[in-house]
Amino acid sequence: LLKLTLANKEQTVTVEPLQFDVPSIGGASREVRLPNSEKSFRYEFWFDPFCSGKVCVRHTGVIVVQDLSAIQAYGLDNTIFTSGYLRGYIDADFLKPLPARALFEENQDWTDFVAALGTIAPELEAEVNKLQEQKEQERRSQVLRKAFRIARAVLNEDQFKDLELPPILEQRTSG
Repeated sequence: LLKLTLANKEQTVTVEPLQFDVPSIGGASREVRLPNSEKSFRYEFWFDPFCSGKVCVRHTGVIVVQDLSAIQAYGLDNTIFTSGYLRGYIDADFLKPLPARALFEENQDWTDFVAALGTIAPELEAEVNKLQEQKEQERRSQVLRKAFRIARAVLNEDQFKDLELPPILEQRTSG
């Protein structure tokens, strides 16, 4: 969100960051209650089309687990939370961080937390898959448009002027 204004004697230039429209994932229910408990956690996730996203777990706003993919146990590897297509955080204030804040205590709360993640994973994965398909369709459309532009440019060169454009190129390039 940093906006810079650079000025010298002759001119002033404003540099603004690029704006990305990153879809939110998870719908309206961003709070999950643990099974058979009054405890709950909140999350905020976004789709990362570049597959470099990380999901962290926070306790009272402080990151304790930087990246869920670093945790090899509990079946979290190879889930939507470690796929890279999900970026965001989970606020789980009921968990007890270890003294160095390197991880959480592996107690019943932690086990219930991991189980609750498993219950929301299919819904999140379905949303991510849908967004991946949309991105892939957009990419294919861009490639197709570019291919038609190139084909039309080539066929409009002097050595091809006596040829008629194929009907598909006339339709695709007229608009």
